[in-house]
Amino acid sequence: MSTAVRTPEQQRRERRFGIVSLVFAAVMGAVFAANGAGAIATFDLAGRGATFLAEVQVPVGLTAAVLAVIVAAVGTVQLLRGFGDRAATAVGVSAALFTLAFLAWAARDATLPLLGLFQNTLSGSVPLALGAMCGLVCERSGVINIAIEAQFLFAAFTAAVVGSITSSAVIGLGGGILAGVAVGGLLALLSIRFRADQIVVGVVLIVFATGLTSFLNQQLLQPSPELNQPTGFSRLDIPLLSDIPILGPLVFRQTVPVYIMLLAVPILATSKILVEELYVEGVADEH
Repeated sequence: MSTAVRTPEQQRRERRFGIVSLVFAAVMGAVFAANGAGAIATFDLAGRGATFLAEVQVPVGLTAAVLAVIVAAVGTVQLLRGFGDRAATAVGVSAALFTLAFLAWAARDATLPLLGLFQNTLSGSVPLALGAMCGLVCERSGVINIAIEAQFLFAAFTAAVVGSITSSAVIGLGGGILAGVAVGGLLALLSIRFRADQIVVGVVLIVFATGLTSFLNQQLLQPSPELNQPTGFSRLDIPLLSDIPILGPLVFRQTVPVYIMLLAVPILATSKILVEELYVEGVADEH
């Protein structure tokens, strides 16, 4: 734990994190533990034909109460002493335990397909993760890209139409990528070439994309619903890895876009580290 002197801003930040953790603990105790007393939650962790840890049963009330005590302890330490540089990690742990208690409460006296839930969550995170990485790369290049939503809208519309016409998920994905690149190129042209305000350009592109895709949806897709029935990607099993209990079906039994995201995150993180190291070495050489 850090023993460095905390600034007033850091102290306020840590107090906010502590209060959030205590609110989590209160909800977990007053709602999840109280309403789940005596109930049993069953988590289905099995993949196709799996028998290892097929089902796990937990007492809802006891589980929520124990997790609430842990979160309350984290929040109390956060308020009184703080976790220093690990404050965000502490509140993240509190949020994770709160989510676990919520899932147990939601599955009381029932069975929750936890593996399928996590698989769908991972699939649904693809556009968010790729959009976040897009913003990171743009920020590193010196451009504030708040037009990511416009790229999403144009890419999704184009991918749906192209994928429906060609009955190919790959071609549809390619069309969506080109549409997103076109919006990014327009942002670069206006903000770099013509030096327009990057924030204003981003807002204009979002409004333009929202209006145009809504108009095209009403005029094109609603009268012709066959243009909005794209072919999706099927799940692709990675040999051997997909047979690993729990982790295999979750990570290695996914679609191509999910694999692209899982590869892009470490590649981008490694590139960021390499760029920073090269920058530090360059500054050191100059001196």
